[in-house]
Amino acid sequence: MWESLATNQRKFLKGLASEPAKVKPFAAEFLRRHGLDSPSNAQRAVDALLEKDVIDRENGSFLISDRFFRLWIQTVQLR
Repeated sequence: MWESLATNQRKFLKGLASEPAKVKPFAAEFLRRHGLDSPSNAQRAVDALLEKDVIDRENGSFLISDRFFRLWIQTVQLR
C-alpha cells in the first residue's frame, strides 16, 4: 500500500500521523514542516487519499481512516 502512494501523498500522511488531531493541513506551517511545497500539492494529495479511502474528513481537517495504518506510519516511517 505505502509503496503505491505518490511522494506528496506519503508526506501528507506522515504529517497527519505526526500532528495532533484537527491540524490545519493547508496552513503554511504544516506545508513547510512536511515538505509540501504548496497548498495545491496538498490538495492533490488529499483528493487522491480521499478517493482511495485512506483518509476521512472530520471537522475541517482530516484523519487517517485506519488507526493501525496511522500507528504503522508513526512507528516505521517517522523514525
